[in-house]
Amino acid sequence: MRARPGALRASEQPLGEGTTAHLASGGDSLAAATEAVLTDLDDVPDSAPRLARPSHPANPAERRDAIAQAWQDEPGITDAALAERFGVSRRTIQRDTQALQERGIQRRRRRKSHRTQAHYAAIYRRFLAWLADEFGRPATRQDLSADVLARWIAHRASAGGHGGGKLSSASLRLEYTALRQLVRRAGRPELATSLHASRQQAPPPETISPAQYERLLLEPELTTPLGLRDRAILQLLGDVGLRPSEACALKLGDIIWSGDGQVPVQLEVAWGQGRVVKLTPLAAAVLTGWLPHHPDWPADGRSRGLPAEAPLFVTLRPPKSAGQAMTELGLFYQVMRHAQRAGMPAHLRYPNMLRHYWATQQVAGGITPAQLQARGGWRDRRSALAYFQRPP
Repeated sequence: MRARPGALRASEQPLGEGTTAHLASGGDSLAAATEAVLTDLDDVPDSAPRLARPSHPANPAERRDAIAQAWQDEPGITDAALAERFGVSRRTIQRDTQALQERGIQRRRRRKSHRTQAHYAAIYRRFLAWLADEFGRPATRQDLSADVLARWIAHRASAGGHGGGKLSSASLRLEYTALRQLVRRAGRPELATSLHASRQQAPPPETISPAQYERLLLEPELTTPLGLRDRAILQLLGDVGLRPSEACALKLGDIIWSGDGQVPVQLEVAWGQGRVVKLTPLAAAVLTGWLPHHPDWPADGRSRGLPAEAPLFVTLRPPKSAGQAMTELGLFYQVMRHAQRAGMPAHLRYPNMLRHYWATQQVAGGITPAQLQARGGWRDRRSALAYFQRPP
């Protein structure tokens, strides 16, 4: 899958020699164990050696079996590469992908993303600094104990979030996972059993009402290209449930058009194992309204001439960044600006709030947890189940 856009904060940058050298030295160093974990994450090969396979299976069933085998042999192989290999269109490959996923066959996961590695590095940096403060010296592997880990987790759970608030359940699970790998790499596997996140479900995330959503959609000025772009972004976040990073990563080639090539009907989302999302009529309409103002829209106005690798949502203001893909930070500021003008509460003026809105509307419409997980692209079913909990 494509790497998702967005710059990492300084606290998320990977640990380096300059970062850990002053914390500890030698083979007994806990800092050395953190470096080893990060190296393990980065050393997983991107793909296995490619195997020679028939280019044109005799029928769709054989082609789907060949696609499933390719997913196993070549993690990260793209739909375009599969279409070229089997002599079919990419849309045919997408239909095959949906059929395989309905049978429970998924793409093989690739190496940990650079963002996940950066999150692990940030977790280890905070943990090592806390240990150094606790012991008054650089930490060693022998300093690890169930009591130390319990105190650290309690500290993070109560004050590890933004502004010193509680850490979210998803972030806390990531800390547990990172620490389990660390204690195993430090030669203390017996401590891993104590590092398990609570299975208790958190209350559903707070979000806006349908009336507030409608008011938000009225904020962008539809007489300008900037307003048309922002309205399309808001509609995809709230009607389809895209993550902000997914919206920023979309390419023109990710649009799946109707048979006559006039109306966008679906989007291919490159996240995790990938998924295809269906556009609502309103989302399709506003996307159609934005595309003619896209800098790369063909002069003849035909969708078949679109450059597939061009970003779907681009910056429009000069000078240097015009025409480049929108960043997550840029999208955040645009959503926040429109939400502020629409009178949204300050704590709900962020892009993920629209994904929460989409999920709560899906639940209100009678969707099942399994369907919500599949449509939203969550790997952990508990993330989807949170929307089915009763609010406190």
